[in-house]
Amino acid sequence: MSQPAVHEFDSSSLPRRERYFDRELSWLEFNQRVLDRALDPETPLIERLKFLAITGSNLDEFFRVRVGSLHVAIREGIARTSLTGMTPQEQLQAIWVRVDAMLADQYACLAELEPLLSEAGMQRVRPEHLTNTQQRVLRTMFDKEVSSVLAPASVSTEDAFPHLPNELVHVFLKLRPSAETQLQVPVEEDGFRYALIPASRVLSRFVSIPTENGFAYILMEDVIRHFAPEFFPGDEVIECVPFRCLRNAEVDLQEYSPAGLYWEMEETLQGRAEADWLRLDVPAEASEEVIAVLRQLLRLTRDDAHRVSGPMDLGAFMSIASRQGFDKLKYEPWPAVVPPTIPAEQLMFDILADRDVLLYHPYDSYDPVIRFLEEAAEDPDVLAIKQTLYRVSRDSKVVQALIRAVENGKHVTVLVELKARFDEARNLRQAAELEAAGAHVIWGVKGYKTHAKVCIVVRREPHGIQRYMHFGTGNYNEVTSRIYSDVSLLTAGEDLGADAVSFFNAIAGYSHPQRYRRL
Repeated sequence: MSQPAVHEFDSSSLPRRERYFDRELSWLEFNQRVLDRALDPETPLIERLKFLAITGSNLDEFFRVRVGSLHVAIREGIARTSLTGMTPQEQLQAIWVRVDAMLADQYACLAELEPLLSEAGMQRVRPEHLTNTQQRVLRTMFDKEVSSVLAPASVSTEDAFPHLPNELVHVFLKLRPSAETQLQVPVEEDGFRYALIPASRVLSRFVSIPTENGFAYILMEDVIRHFAPEFFPGDEVIECVPFRCLRNAEVDLQEYSPAGLYWEMEETLQGRAEADWLRLDVPAEASEEVIAVLRQLLRLTRDDAHRVSGPMDLGAFMSIASRQGFDKLKYEPWPAVVPPTIPAEQLMFDILADRDVLLYHPYDSYDPVIRFLEEAAEDPDVLAIKQTLYRVSRDSKVVQALIRAVENGKHVTVLVELKARFDEARNLRQAAELEAAGAHVIWGVKGYKTHAKVCIVVRREPHGIQRYMHFGTGNYNEVTSRIYSDVSLLTAGEDLGADAVSFFNAIAGYSHPQRYRRL
């Protein structure tokens, strides 16, 4: 049987826009693939809600970073094109079109999930469907908690907009003021006035309310809307609109010196809270007038405002999906295991002196990696530990082990990557803790992010100095290791040890690494 002819294809003959995938649009297609898991009826119900929440938080980060960088490029007049030949403005326009379609898919998915969740005992209650008992509970909560924490603010199109916490769902109101109110606050030319009830991180977005079966909750913005007239006695509430806006989070560091990076990052994080607004989400039923006023106050264009057909901040629904119970609506748990080749009664150093250990997380437990560090911190024969840190957990066992090692007299060197997106503040704090304990802290490498996950333990043994290493694809984070697929290699290999030392010498001394033997 003859083989079919093979024809070579020369992609260089294609226009640039057809030769490459646009980076930003390609990322949106990745997020669509996650959303497809949420749309798949074969996926367990709670897992569908989790996938939907992931697409929401992913999209928020995409806006704050990638769309933010395009906004900066446009503002600064940068007209360079991408590999596809698109200018920043053209990329932005293409993003709007794709995002609008994705938002429609997200809210169609939520509209499908909520009735199914309600049938399964997890119900979101709208204000108009509250029972008398639920009304009484909310009345007590509003009087004792909500009205005490939240404070309304009068706003005017002639004045600066009040500072708002980023990413929260706030409430904007159009009011018909009473005669007394008109004497005290600015009134627009049409005789109405505008006001704002900013949300607070102190109050939970999801308010649990009593129900006969399962779990019921109401959104805080719905509670605020329900009791909105009580914030403005004497005024008539004409329109009450929840809204959510996102700020630019793109970080532009000069990195004048490694030592100055710590202080520069602190200043940058302070400035992030005052960065330009990028995106406005409003309910589909909001009036054009109120949306126009919000856009004016937030200095946003028409393209920056998105109407959504359901609750804003889908990423926050991860907290609902993560509630205990409802196990039948989730994937069957798959507990991580410690391989039998790592017996608890044997020191990690003795195990690694005999053989390498390869772990595949999350199916293999991350405990041996933590145990390796904790044993190194306590072992009197350990002289030094060198390690990179990118994203660690809130109460990191890794950081605790490194601090304990310093307290036990070991020389500890840690590269803390201060430019880990949205973990910068935590890394600043933990770097300061390590430095205060006496560790030698390196503030990253100028112009680069250090994603490498490497740890070296130097130990004095009867035959001389021995190096033990951990190399990984995942962060030194015992929490996310239960979720993400990653590989860990624990080894005492001589060539890998030499490579690891060469790597650390390069990043610590800001020199070019030599040729590696195995890495």
